[in-house]
Amino acid sequence: MNSVRPWRRPCRRRHRQSLHYHPNARRASTGCPSGAGSLPCGHASPGSAQPRRRPCLRAVSAHRSSEFRRPNPVPEIKLDPEFSIRGLFPSVSDQQWREGAEKLLRGKPFDSLLTKTYEDLVLQPLYTPATAAAAGLPESGAPDGPPWLRGTTRGWTLLQPYTLGVDVGTLAGQLGRDAARGVEGAWLQVPDRTSARTLPDLPDDPFSGRVDLGSGLDVADRALLDAVAGNERWTGRFDPFAVLVQFGGLPGELNEAADVALSRIADPRFRIAISLVPAERAGADLVTQNAIALAQLAWWLREADTRGIGASALAARIDLLVPIGRDTFREIARLRALRGLWAALLSACGVEDIPAPFIQTVDSGRVWTKRDPWVNMLRSTAQTFAGIAGGANAIATVPFDAAIGEPDELGRRMAINTQLILRLESHLGTVVDPAAGSFYLDQITQELIEASWKRFQEIERDGGLVGGLRQGTLLRGIEAVQERRDWDLATRKAPIIGVSAYPNIDEEPVVRPPEPAAAATVDAFRIEPWPRRRDADAYEALRDLCDEQDPRPSVFLANLGTIAQHNARATFAKNFYESGGLRTIGNDGFPSLDALVAAFRDSGARVACICSSDDVYVEQAADAARALREQGAALVSLAGRPGEHEDAWRSAGIERFIFVGCDVLAELHATLEIYGVSAS
Repeated sequence: MNSVRPWRRPCRRRHRQSLHYHPNARRASTGCPSGAGSLPCGHASPGSAQPRRRPCLRAVSAHRSSEFRRPNPVPEIKLDPEFSIRGLFPSVSDQQWREGAEKLLRGKPFDSLLTKTYEDLVLQPLYTPATAAAAGLPESGAPDGPPWLRGTTRGWTLLQPYTLGVDVGTLAGQLGRDAARGVEGAWLQVPDRTSARTLPDLPDDPFSGRVDLGSGLDVADRALLDAVAGNERWTGRFDPFAVLVQFGGLPGELNEAADVALSRIADPRFRIAISLVPAERAGADLVTQNAIALAQLAWWLREADTRGIGASALAARIDLLVPIGRDTFREIARLRALRGLWAALLSACGVEDIPAPFIQTVDSGRVWTKRDPWVNMLRSTAQTFAGIAGGANAIATVPFDAAIGEPDELGRRMAINTQLILRLESHLGTVVDPAAGSFYLDQITQELIEASWKRFQEIERDGGLVGGLRQGTLLRGIEAVQERRDWDLATRKAPIIGVSAYPNIDEEPVVRPPEPAAAATVDAFRIEPWPRRRDADAYEALRDLCDEQDPRPSVFLANLGTIAQHNARATFAKNFYESGGLRTIGNDGFPSLDALVAAFRDSGARVACICSSDDVYVEQAADAARALREQGAALVSLAGRPGEHEDAWRSAGIERFIFVGCDVLAELHATLEIYGVSAS
């Protein structure tokens, strides 16, 4: 019986004498169990004449593991079943916390801690059992049961989005490679619906495929419908409303599309999709998105009822496609709210045994950027996490380069690895309802349910989903929310990393081949198409314009005083102007006004921005502005709020002021006009 010797400190002298050298090693152990004159790694023994080289790590490891082995018993830990950390910390009431917060605010009102969302919800700075009791939150139930707030599953299906083009052979190769990397299903999107398409072969089971069939009326729809009918491993999903709002019409009437979809609803190879992606890309907030989902569900329930199909049978064949945006926690709450709204509507329709909704999430295309696209990996990680924590049944992580064009192998591989790491290393799929117990999420979930149901009732009173599309009331409501979002983007209240915040105008552009052009037959039911927006569009359009200019428009930073005095605002000005593609010409300040003027003259810039502290501005800003104007500056701006000095500084030649909260896009346009560059 082998016994383990008690551990003792190793003798360094003995250890040094036991080392030897060989061609690929500098030090290695002589205690080789394979026999004298040879080593476990197959290299020569210390008796052979070999030069001193790098150590063989395998031999060193074997030597250390055998020579210095020490017992490592696992200690037995006994936990007190009555143990609690509650008594280790003093109890603090909500009022005591508020009093402490008000002290830290130093005169600011407590309401400054409140946050108003685009859904007109007010987020509190603290959520506790007292706030939950005051809000009268209902019971959220248990997982795997109505009202389904807490989810239905542990784990999820890993999907990868693909675009169906002409070359299905290449696509089949991509499916095979991605299946070997861990993808469990393909989500096939069809941009061009006017040409017949065929389906690629799928990898071996259990890999599955989902293909968008649109309205079922177009050329590609009919061809793919036949292909799905002849292949049990593909699932076709009808979604006439997604095609309608994207292209502004359909090949036929909506009731024809309902006939095609509902006539196949009993076939397990066909399902109905309710996609919120078009509404999200147009700019809809979470409440409006959920309300549109309910309005679509209500329309399908009515159409099914006229054809003798029960609500329960229809609901079991519906997929909810939900885009996940930038606010992680509110997106988690939205998914929980959407399941609760699903149960509420089916219950109102008399369904007793309410089936769980099938929810597939996908990264929001609206927050994707073309500039500095590497940050998209961070965005997709947070969005994928929100889908997991929110209880999605299937998740499609979009490749980081999808906004640029057709994703390459790197983009697809990183998208796959994002989900694999969250599943296999973070073990997110092993927890049922990880959001449970959060007073914040519970209250926001309930507020989203109430606001979404109210908005849904408004849509129904205005003629339902179809009436809202014909009259344009849905789109006008979305546009009103988008105006608020545009202001937050323009003022950088909602910053975009790599674009409006911390831009790099010298970055190497990422180039991808363009995706196939989107097209559809539009012969009936015409409406105004819904826009497909990205938050970064306005900034990236200016970056594109500046890239085309030779030389690139520039702004000279007229730094006054010492580095400590001007560095903060000089850095602010650099980020400010370079977010629009203008190059900033920096410096460490100047010993005199003449030196500043000379540097501006040599820079070749036509615009100067004065940067320093408020105290320096009082002493030097007006003189610097006059000198820059005399030297030929077409525009002089100042970094900071002018305050009581605005009239005097404007008289000295300072035309514009840039500061936190100003309209960045308006200032960038005004600056570019000096160089004759216009975005219109």
